[in-house]
Amino acid sequence: QFLPGVRANNTAGDPAGTGQSEQSIASRGRHVLVMWNDGLGLPPNTAGHVLGYGFSTDGGWTFTDGGAPPATGVSRWTGDPVVAVSRATGEFWLCGMAQPTTATNGIAVVRGTFNASDILNWNVPVIARSVPNAQFIDKQWMVADSSNGNLYLVYTRYANNFQFNEIQFQRLTPGGAWSTPITLSAPADTGLVQGARVGVGPNGEVYAIWAAISLATDEDFFHFRVSTDQGLNWSTQVSLPGYIANWGTGAPGFSREFGITYPSLAVDRTQG
Repeated sequence: QFLPGVRANNTAGDPAGTGQSEQSIASRGRHVLVMWNDGLGLPPNTAGHVLGYGFSTDGGWTFTDGGAPPATGVSRWTGDPVVAVSRATGEFWLCGMAQPTTATNGIAVVRGTFNASDILNWNVPVIARSVPNAQFIDKQWMVADSSNGNLYLVYTRYANNFQFNEIQFQRLTPGGAWSTPITLSAPADTGLVQGARVGVGPNGEVYAIWAAISLATDEDFFHFRVSTDQGLNWSTQVSLPGYIANWGTGAPGFSREFGITYPSLAVDRTQG
């Protein structure tokens, strides 16, 4: 059964109206890592980071608010939190939109591990992608492959005053550097894609899915591709059955009517 909710963040001293949103969670054994958008970095509090995190060492019964993620080499964390964990090694990974400098934006990733005393230790953040501010990196998602130690990352790259966008993919192998971006979305969908997710199968297959707006019909689509060689090569794009997105309207009572139709992705890795 579901137990009463436990607060993962400490709001003591926060200005009135400060909120947290877009949470992400990962767990392994008794260790749990939660990350969120933190209103402490949003207007009018624009000097701080927009990401915060908390962790539990007792299976989620209690949490410690860790504040903002490590920021060495990161001018500012700016949102879209994602966490992942390797079941094999116990390595936790945290990533978010970031400004490496005030003139650039992109994605930063940082590795964390719990020691034998349940102390969470962070490495220095690594910039997975950085572009000049004339472009924009948005809505990243990350997954850890416990079978080989790889990390996989998908996101949307915008350019041309948001008239151009595409879904891109990168990977990180153990001891290596982030790979050169690969574009997953089709040229015909340029400017019409968003909300990519990535997942891993029981045999190391990599799955990617994202939303694509259709200009030809009232229906929009989720597009899907698979890689069986750890993200080096990808299958032909497949379109799932269309759906009516209610773009600009949203569900009754929904106060943020745009961008509500991003896909989610889960994979059964038990081979059961």
